[in-house]
Amino acid sequence: MWILLVIILSQPFQVGSVEILGIFLLENQCESERVRAVDLGPPDKMNIGCLKIEGVSLTHGNRAL
Repeated sequence: MWILLVIILSQPFQVGSVEILGIFLLENQCESERVRAVDLGPPDKMNIGCLKIEGVSLTHGNRAL
């Protein structure tokens, strides 16, 4: 499972907030959406990236990813 995150910095070394933009089963789906989000021109104090999450079960099934 892959999560597309945006991290917003409030100070040079402090995280202001973390938001989940999407959840994807495949890395290439997440990366495609990350590129699309970056192309929108986010502010300088914002980082967008994909994070792999392991050992999480699907909410609509019982198969572990």
